[in-house]
Amino acid sequence: MLCSLIDSKQIDVVLDVCGETSNGLREEQCRHFDVYSFVMHGLFKKGEAERGLKFHRAMIERGFVPNIIACNKIMKNLCNGDCTGVAFGFFSLILEVGPNPSLVTFSTLINAYCNEGRLEEAFELYNIMIARGITPDLVLYSILIDGLFRAGKSMEGRQLLSVAINSGIKLDVVVFSSILDACVKMGDWERGLEVYNRMLKQGIIPNMVTYGILVNGLCQKGQLPEAFGIVGQMLKQGVEPSVLTYSSLIDGLCKAGNLRGGYGLYKDMVKKGYIPDVISHSVLINGLTTHGQMGDALRLFYQALKSGLIPSVFMFNTLIDGWCRLKRIKDAVKFYIQMVMYGMVPDVVTYTTLIRGISDKGKPFEALVFFLSNA
Repeated sequence: MLCSLIDSKQIDVVLDVCGETSNGLREEQCRHFDVYSFVMHGLFKKGEAERGLKFHRAMIERGFVPNIIACNKIMKNLCNGDCTGVAFGFFSLILEVGPNPSLVTFSTLINAYCNEGRLEEAFELYNIMIARGITPDLVLYSILIDGLFRAGKSMEGRQLLSVAINSGIKLDVVVFSSILDACVKMGDWERGLEVYNRMLKQGIIPNMVTYGILVNGLCQKGQLPEAFGIVGQMLKQGVEPSVLTYSSLIDGLCKAGNLRGGYGLYKDMVKKGYIPDVISHSVLINGLTTHGQMGDALRLFYQALKSGLIPSVFMFNTLIDGWCRLKRIKDAVKFYIQMVMYGMVPDVVTYTTLIRGISDKGKPFEALVFFLSNA
């Protein structure tokens, strides 16, 4: 019945139904909230946001104030559906007519803004929340701190981290790992170590993710002895390295020219029961092709395909680049064709590599033709 009323745009009738039902069910007002949620979800799902907001206002004007939990669920669905603008309109209406927003209400919309990189709007909501006397919790601080560090605003992130700690919030390993990851990605290794040491001082034990971030950062800097030292700490703590951690170590060894060590670690990983993923294969294939060992790279590539692994664009680009380095353009083009047959979409790296390879072969005209045919 409700579906047909919504479809026929007879929302006033739905409100009348709620009113009639309420006369005998005042003590069970939660039933109205079920109706409310059903109608709101239906309208927003149809893209009729304006009617949804009008229905919310009309419900409250008739004395039926929805539970904020129901509103939060609607807000979350809107944010998950990339409807942040509609979610903010709904939030603004809640501030205007009710019900009173909760910490979850603010956190949901702030998280959506942070995910979109809209930190200014996120902190505007944060300030409104503080002004309303709502105290932030670990989840909200985590969202904001992570957002700041991911946006490269490490100073502001550290300041908010201090505010959280001084307010009595005990940050967990997830928050510290997130901050550490942001520092490593920004290349701010010194700050990353500060965060790691601060975590240890607070008695927080690193987990597999934390160790993985440290290992990856050290490998990127070429500090392999230190990276393997972290792995030793992991094992001592009873934490087994992940496939991603193995991939970081293999990549580090290959980039350092230690192909034997990289391949040995790959075999050790398989021997221990790990299933190498596309990243593990890609970094090892990249190391082999960079050093001209195309035979080994191809064997590993086809072995991966045989095991059911779906290759990546990066993997194909690596092999195409390897053939171009050896001036074997026909083989490079064959892999380009094979790449397309696998349903992969060549990217700018693919085309740049092939055009450079053809040109370096002394065929600038052919390179130009290839460029124009794929422009």
